[in-house]
Amino acid sequence: MSSLQFDSLNFIRSGRAPLRCASRIILLVMFVALLSACKQENSQSPAGAVESGQPSLTESVESGSVNAADTTQIDASTVEPLIFPLMAGQHIEVGSITVTNTENSIIVMYETTEGWGITETHLDAALDYSGLHTNRAGNPVPGNFSYSTSHPEAVYSVTHVIDDLEWSAGMEIYLATHAVVVSQQGSETAWAGDMDFPGNNWAVYFTYTTQEPSADQRGQLQFAQAIYETAELGRGRPNLVQVEVQRVGGSQGSVSARYRITGGTAVIDRDYAIESATGLLEFLDGETSKIISIIIFDDNEYEQYESPYETIDMVLEESCCLGLQQTTQVQIFDDEELN
Repeated sequence: MSSLQFDSLNFIRSGRAPLRCASRIILLVMFVALLSACKQENSQSPAGAVESGQPSLTESVESGSVNAADTTQIDASTVEPLIFPLMAGQHIEVGSITVTNTENSIIVMYETTEGWGITETHLDAALDYSGLHTNRAGNPVPGNFSYSTSHPEAVYSVTHVIDDLEWSAGMEIYLATHAVVVSQQGSETAWAGDMDFPGNNWAVYFTYTTQEPSADQRGQLQFAQAIYETAELGRGRPNLVQVEVQRVGGSQGSVSARYRITGGTAVIDRDYAIESATGLLEFLDGETSKIISIIIFDDNEYEQYESPYETIDMVLEESCCLGLQQTTQVQIFDDEELN
């Protein structure tokens, strides 16, 4: 072999070392990149974790423990609210629990502060302490609580509407409010209240005294019009007049008023018919209108009165919440021509 050939062979062999080195460097870089990706995956926030500012959180409203309720039917300002801080890990304030009531429902609202979200709620409500779900040692059992929600995507607010307890204003309701809350640091158990459960736990509960919604929230009852004008239809045909009683300025709770026919020139059963000359109008929670129906008869006779019409006078009474228009008059014009 010539020296030229030998030198060329040595040159080729000597070039393998740099190639091996480059390959090892590439493999090392790939390994480091893979290791870094694994570390990033392991350091991600827990499922449902909440970013600062809560841009993606939503509100959940629960009726009992099953169906979503219409938030327009919930007015949390009808009575003085009771508010407790929602404490996670016993010492971290992560939000609040607010309790109010309407005429027929108790409303319990969970809310979190910025950076925290809710993935589970468990709520127990009872008329006495013995109605709360605890084990023999006195520890609460959230899994057995009467109302619960689950949120794979964390929410910032959950409202429970309790409408299956029989209670009246002034009664004490025992409430245990438990939640699982999450942040970027992880998840925590949270409770609200000022009374400790017995047993080996830090869970708490509290009582809420139900209240009567104020008259201002109930609204006022009044006739929709001061005068209702109508006429006999002729040819013996009856005419229908609908006298409306409105509820204005509020619709919380139940209210009632009695209507009564106080007089007028028209004669009942001859000129008109009505179910009753007096009657009770009951407005349930949320109701804003009631109708009193009066049938006007056509007697085929010309009524010769000084006034061109007959009248039915009515009044509203026996109510806590009467408005300004407490009286009304139905005026019945005659359809007959003077012969």
